[in-house]
Amino acid sequence: MKKLISIISIIVLSISMLAQDSTQVSKPKSKLAYNGYIGGMMLHLGYVYHTELPELGGHTVSALTKGIGGTIKIKFGNHLRVGTEGYVSTANILKNGSYVQSGWGGLLIDTPFKFDRWLIFLGATIGGGSFKAVYMFEGNTDDWKPEERAVYRKSSYGMVAPFLGIEYSLTKAISLIFKCDYMIPYGSGRYGVPAGPRAYIGFGFSR
Repeated sequence: MKKLISIISIIVLSISMLAQDSTQVSKPKSKLAYNGYIGGMMLHLGYVYHTELPELGGHTVSALTKGIGGTIKIKFGNHLRVGTEGYVSTANILKNGSYVQSGWGGLLIDTPFKFDRWLIFLGATIGGGSFKAVYMFEGNTDDWKPEERAVYRKSSYGMVAPFLGIEYSLTKAISLIFKCDYMIPYGSGRYGVPAGPRAYIGFGFSR
C-alpha cells in the first residue's frame, strides 16, 4: 500500500514539473494551463460499518474511526485539480481490544469554485487499499491468557470515495481545509472492509 502511494505521488509530481515547464513556452495560457499546486496533511474522524462478517454471525458492526493522511493536488486553470491522497484509519470494535485498521489511497479529481477567501470543491477519489482486523471473542487486552476464539483477517480492496469540501485562505500560501467523504468499497475483497462517512480537517500549502 505504501509503495502504491509513493508511486502515485512520484507520477503526480512529475506531471506537475512537466506542466510547469510547458507553461513557460506556451502563450497565451489555455483554460487548463498549469496553475500551481496544493498539498498538506489531514486528520479525520468517521463512522464506519463492517458488514457480512461470518465470524460475527453475519451481523453488522459499526464504530468510530480516526486517522491521518495527506494529499497533493495539481491545479489546471481555475476549475480543475488532479492529484493523489492516502490515509490510515483505525476503528476499535467489540469493546475488548478488537480493531480494524485500513490504509487506502488513489488518484483524485475535483472542481473548485472560489469566492474571495473561500473555496468550495467537490470531486472523487478512486483507488484501493488493504485492511487488517483482529476480532477477540473471549477475554480482552487486559489479561495474558491465550485466546481460544480470536480471528485475524487481512485483505485488499478497491474503493471509490466521493467528497465535498471547503478551503479558507489564511494567507496566500496556507489554507485551512474541511472535507467530508464516503468510502464505497468494491471488488471481491470488499466484505468486512470499513465503509462509511468521514470528516477531515487539516492545512494545505499551495504555490
